[in-house]
Amino acid sequence: MDLVALLVAAVIYVFFSGEPQTGSDTLFSNSTEIRNFEKWVHQRAHVAPIKISDFSGMDRGLVAVEEIKPNSTLIELDLDDVIYPSTVLKSVPESEKNLFLAMSDDLMLAAFLIQERIKGRASRWYPWLQTLPKHPTVPSSFTQSEIKEFEDPAIIQRLNIQRSDYYSTYFAFTRHMCTYFLQVDAPFRDRLWACSYSGFEWGYTMVITRTVTENRLLIPLMDYRNFISTDSPFEAVDRSHERTHFIINEQNQLRVVTDKRVKRGRQVYLDYEAFPSHYYLQHFGFVPISNIHDCLLIPLPSHTPSPRLSRVFKALGYPTDDSVCLDVTRFLNDKALSFFLLREADEDQLQKCIDLYETRVSSKQKGRWEAMDVYECATGERGDKAKQIWDDGKEELKSKLFDHLKWVESVYSTSIAADNWKLHMERDRLSAASKLALRWRISRKHLIQLMMSNLKTEQLNPQSVQSSSSQSSPQPTLNEVPPLLRLNDWVKEHSENTKISIGSTPWGGLGVIAKEAIQKGEEVLRIHNDTVIGLHTALTHPRFGKAFSAFYHQNQLSEYALIALTLLWEKFDNERWSLFAPFLAKLPSIEEFHHPVLLSKDDLLHLYGSALLDEVSALNATLHREFEASCALIQSHKHLQKLFTSSLVTYPRFLWAELLVRGKSLVVDGETLLIPPLVFAHNSIFQKAGEFLRIEKEEEKEGNVVVVSSESTEFSSDWMIRQGFPNWYMLLSKGELLLAMKGDCVLWNLELKEDDPFFDEKAERLHKANLHLYERFCLVPNAESIPDKFFEMLRILRRNDFHSSESELADGREVSRSEDRWSLLLDAIKEKMGSYITQVVSDRTRSRYSLRIR
Repeated sequence: MDLVALLVAAVIYVFFSGEPQTGSDTLFSNSTEIRNFEKWVHQRAHVAPIKISDFSGMDRGLVAVEEIKPNSTLIELDLDDVIYPSTVLKSVPESEKNLFLAMSDDLMLAAFLIQERIKGRASRWYPWLQTLPKHPTVPSSFTQSEIKEFEDPAIIQRLNIQRSDYYSTYFAFTRHMCTYFLQVDAPFRDRLWACSYSGFEWGYTMVITRTVTENRLLIPLMDYRNFISTDSPFEAVDRSHERTHFIINEQNQLRVVTDKRVKRGRQVYLDYEAFPSHYYLQHFGFVPISNIHDCLLIPLPSHTPSPRLSRVFKALGYPTDDSVCLDVTRFLNDKALSFFLLREADEDQLQKCIDLYETRVSSKQKGRWEAMDVYECATGERGDKAKQIWDDGKEELKSKLFDHLKWVESVYSTSIAADNWKLHMERDRLSAASKLALRWRISRKHLIQLMMSNLKTEQLNPQSVQSSSSQSSPQPTLNEVPPLLRLNDWVKEHSENTKISIGSTPWGGLGVIAKEAIQKGEEVLRIHNDTVIGLHTALTHPRFGKAFSAFYHQNQLSEYALIALTLLWEKFDNERWSLFAPFLAKLPSIEEFHHPVLLSKDDLLHLYGSALLDEVSALNATLHREFEASCALIQSHKHLQKLFTSSLVTYPRFLWAELLVRGKSLVVDGETLLIPPLVFAHNSIFQKAGEFLRIEKEEEKEGNVVVVSSESTEFSSDWMIRQGFPNWYMLLSKGELLLAMKGDCVLWNLELKEDDPFFDEKAERLHKANLHLYERFCLVPNAESIPDKFFEMLRILRRNDFHSSESELADGREVSRSEDRWSLLLDAIKEKMGSYITQVVSDRTRSRYSLRIR
């Protein structure tokens, strides 16, 4: 019978692709099945106020209906209502127990799930099984072409090995279990599915991805928790699942608790354990977001194989002897750098390294390598001599690792921005495997860039080394926190609620990322007032607030200038001790700004003919005037002279601070504020009224700034600020343009020139029409919406005959407001076109109006 079963399984594997008819036709069952399952659970267990819900970007998960306090029970139920090896052995016939006992726990559970699924409604677990995914996305099911999309040589090798292991496990499994499955009371089609590879893959994947603790517990409802990491990589917090899942044998009960507070409406998560991201990709089929235990898995350069060298690599924690996982939470990776010395070591040195591991690292330090241990192992020397050799050659080792990372980076065919664009713009057309590959490539390329930036060192001029050595800043230590992690930790520390974090974005540079799915109208940030930089920061500053307050109330300095000077002092004089230090460290430099006031005179002339040229020139003059006024007031105040020295307050620094305040601030209740996370957010266009960001400032002394999202944002997507300003204003104030701006308009300034031969007559006509000698108009693309005052002023400025009677003028005015207003506008556009240097600009102006006028 075993031979027959094996032949049947082989035929099934090659030809059969069907599914048991008891399953759902969609990836997830409908809401009715979910509600029925929840009722089923509540009949068997005491459950906290939680429900299954859909979360954008994370499929299904658990949400708290009410607030859940730390150490509260999430679920308490009989062990008989939990699927784990003991439950399986209790439920199978006595004659078949040895069949199940002969397998590992995971395969035993997989066989049980397959059996229960094909039973259909006859299974006591049917309500739960109906809600499970029918086709889980796991790398073991990917084709060779899908695996190649990952482009990561280290992970491709592992996925191919895993795929091969799954197939070999399947053949052993089906040879062992197919006869049993064919005897289960179920439709014949379903029994064949149980013997197929798709049946094995489904059951085995459900076990691998949904069981917890070493007891391999499959807990209905609790298996819907999504994974997340909410800790800092520099806090030693034990998040092992054994701490929150308790088996009470005396009462035959299982209790699951939460070690965190869960606010109402927030997800109930399962913490990452100490596994890198490639582990979750291989075994769970997803790419973790913000995994504090992550490392960059890279293949090692070729080297001569050696059994002792393999043992040394294993002792150092290398996954294999041909790859290393770089710890991204450290400034340097000494274990990785040691490879470039160890690959040239002789057998005696390798044996000494193995002895060092066995006698000191393993036995006395519980497997933890200290820096000195790595130095001694890599150099073959002891004590200070080992450290001296290491320090002398460290820069060369870093250079070798940097060059190797450059090679690894070159393996990827596309940029981060291109992958992000494809993932977001073609999401609906991509397969599950392609989306997973894109997410993996994006995350790895980010880590490669992070590692390369950590390894990069500035080239010093030999002549300046001696003079600069006394002023050089302390070198980062081994465990120094990367600036971006430090900034996010700082925001979290000073916030009561934050659903956004700062990270790299598809558009390049830094941006704001949704840490979870955000709904429109949902609070995304509640940050303390003292962490927000504004006028109150300048006027209450302990070092110069009193002087600045006097300047402000006497109208001697603007709000922008005061905030800019405060920012300048905190950044360039006080950054080391500043409350805002993590925030200041990640602010863009002046070289990273794109603003028209930074253009050269020749480049600025390309705006000739545009009203924006006058606006930029005026802003430039304003900035210079504010700088001169600031310097004069500082020189008039003895205390400020000591704080704001001439070497500290330079125009480039003042310009940097002013542009940052003008471009990155938000106005809240009339006050200009730099809100740390939002400073890094990208701008987007609004499509309809009500999409603007809502920000409220609490009046209490120790209140908060509350930010409410204007739109829904998917988990891990770029969270943007909707802007409703016209593009000329966006370019002038924030230094950027937004395509397809709904509220966009053409800035058109009309002015009566002093040298006009009919200046007096035209000035009189303008006065009668309630118009000034200079008027600014912002004309929307729809010509029919252009205001009458624009046509009136345009008619007066273009008129050169002032000898007609008042009645003729009145008749002419009426004509200009009907059929002739369009010809008047076209003539003005043609005239304006002639003033543009760049023909493309004038073509764009013409197209905006002429199409609608016709």
